[in-house]
This record gives sequence, C-alpha cells and structure tokens, in this order.
Amino acid sequence: MAEREEFLVFVRILLKCLDGGGRDNGNGEGGARAAIRLKARQIIRECTARNRAGDPEYTPLVSAVRERLRGVVGEMCWGRAEQYLRHYHVMRSRMGSAPKIRGGVSNA
Repeated sequence: MAEREEFLVFVRILLKCLDGGGRDNGNGEGGARAAIRLKARQIIRECTARNRAGDPEYTPLVSAVRERLRGVVGEMCWGRAEQYLRHYHVMRSRMGSAPKIRGGVSNA
C-alpha cells in the first residue's frame, strides 16, 4: 500500500476513534472528542487547500497533515489509531491468504 493510501486509511481510523464508535459513556468525553474530531477535519481541509494552492509549508501533504493532526488529537488517541491500523493490516493479510474459491471448488 502506498504511503498516501496508508495514511488515508489511518485518518479514517483516527476519525472513527474520535467518534468513539458511536458510544457515549456519560462521562462528558463525548463532547470533547466531538470538538477534537471537528478540529481534525478542519486541519485536513485547511492542509489540503493550502497544499493545492502551492504553499511549500504544506508539501508533502501527508507530512503536513500528520504533523498538525498529531498535536491536536494527542498521543493516546494517535497510538490507539496506530494499533487499529496494525490490526487492519493483520486482518487484511489473513483475508488475502485465504484459498480462493472458483465455481464452488477450492484451489487449495
């Protein structure tokens, strides 16, 4: 997987972590996560727009977004998203290594 594609998957996972999986445990964290998620989306939009405008501080785009997002979401959420990304890769490789079935007959 190319670096840009890898980072897009990571960002989707990170935003999902900030959603909290749709859970609100009543301790008030849901509102804080929602505010951080909104800020993260704003950062992504701003970095993309400035990169497209040719701003050298926002090139390469992946580095610009990564640097700014990590500071906003914090190390705990960033680390959790990295763990989910590793799990995603493990599950994806397991699915890819499964025997392929054609016409109801296994190739294994």
